[in-house]
Amino acid sequence: MTIIILIILAVVVAAIVVILFNKKRKESHSKIAFFHPYCASGGGGERVLWVAVFSLLKEAITSIDVIIYTGDVTLSKQDILNAVKDRFQISFSPATAERITFVYIRSRTLLEAKWWNKISVNYQ
Repeated sequence: MTIIILIILAVVVAAIVVILFNKKRKESHSKIAFFHPYCASGGGGERVLWVAVFSLLKEAITSIDVIIYTGDVTLSKQDILNAVKDRFQISFSPATAERITFVYIRSRTLLEAKWWNKISVNYQ
């Protein structure tokens, strides 16, 4: 009798764990990040970035959030998305734009090519 109760209890606990695990998986969001210090510029690399972001958000209905690390600290999120719409004719719906987050990098100038020759010489 005790063995039957233990088996039933184990089955109930296993069912609860499976239900909670599946619920958590359905509610979880994946995050994909892009490091693009000049994401608001109008070049070809920026177009590739925005086509990739658009495709990811279009294909994954709500399961993916996009994070873009940018050095365009003077532009708001809406300014950047408006520039993308004007330059590349890629527009995001308000619900889709909500899933895009910008992380502003204030030290973008250190990434520019003019610094690398000085840094290289100093480390040699």
